[in-house]
Amino acid sequence: MSRPTTDERSLNAALTACVEEIGGQKEAGELLGVSHVSIHRYCVNKFTETPNMHRAFKLDRHGGNHVLRKWAELCGFDLVELDPSEPEADVLSLATQMHKENSQTMAELLEAIADQTVTVNEAVRIRQKIGACMAVMRNIEGMCLAVEARADQ
Repeated sequence: MSRPTTDERSLNAALTACVEEIGGQKEAGELLGVSHVSIHRYCVNKFTETPNMHRAFKLDRHGGNHVLRKWAELCGFDLVELDPSEPEADVLSLATQMHKENSQTMAELLEAIADQTVTVNEAVRIRQKIGACMAVMRNIEGMCLAVEARADQ
């Protein structure tokens, strides 16, 4: 087994800090649905076991984002915390909502054209789905306008 790099040791220390902030190995294990022994293996500097990305980010999200901050630092990025009152703080929610609405619109459209004819009822349902997409797009546009307005100040 090769020796861990400085970056790996830094990320391991960040993960350990997350576990401590969660309340310890037992609590972190309960959060992930694994034994505290697995969490202990994640935190020792011998690197006998590392969590998969999903588990690492779940620990990080609940444990103060130490891994994210360390990773950004190692990659030369600066993180900027968004103020939850600022419109762009909800951009992930808007993107998710847009994806959902687009998918539902396409499903409705494909179902309608499956028999190569679009009935009046199908046209109405498609238009309703398009309206839902447009509403989300207006919210995204409003967020962009708010960002531009702040930049102009």
